[in-house]
Amino acid sequence: MEIDDFRRALASSPVLALRDPERDYILRTDASDVAIGGVLAEKQPWGPECRLVERPLGFSSRKLHLNETSYAAYERRLSAIHDSLMNLEPYLSNRHTSVYTDHGSLHHIASQQKLSSRQWRHLDNLQQINCSIKYFPGEANLVTDALSRIHHPVSTTPAATISTNTMELQIIGTEEWKQELCELPVEDEYFCPIVNVLRKEAEVTEEAESWASQRLKEKHHQ
Repeated sequence: MEIDDFRRALASSPVLALRDPERDYILRTDASDVAIGGVLAEKQPWGPECRLVERPLGFSSRKLHLNETSYAAYERRLSAIHDSLMNLEPYLSNRHTSVYTDHGSLHHIASQQKLSSRQWRHLDNLQQINCSIKYFPGEANLVTDALSRIHHPVSTTPAATISTNTMELQIIGTEEWKQELCELPVEDEYFCPIVNVLRKEAEVTEEAESWASQRLKEKHHQ
């Protein structure tokens, strides 16, 4: 499915419901190693039997910044709650919102004594909204889970890039592949810089290993 088709599907009538200001809201949030997301919903009558089901009102998601990817799971899930509430605040008005997360300790964040400055800022914003945080098992949080997870395939194909202006060289490949290149007799003017860099790396590694071995011997004799 094309990304434009996916966006149209998310915004189409069968998916998004019109909010009922008389009903409380439900916000389900999640965070992964690369992104955070949230789904705002309401329990509304649906189908011929008029059963109460959760119908989505809006979606929120974004990719984590580089520094955010090193945050602990607690921090990332708190950011998911905070960002989702801030992005979807126009929907909320003054109605109560039940916020669900799969990190149980966030349920007690308001009573925790030790918080970082970032956590205090998030908590201060959350206290401006009529909401309560509740636990919800992650394996059952399918919709939000899809919003917060992006697959990034990792290429294992050996590659080399050369910048002629800065004379920078980056070589990606297995150690076996690099070793095979080092042992090749190279006369090509374009390929020669690659092998020279690899040989220099091998010399530095060998010197470091020799120095470490010598230090260990000296320490052992002491």
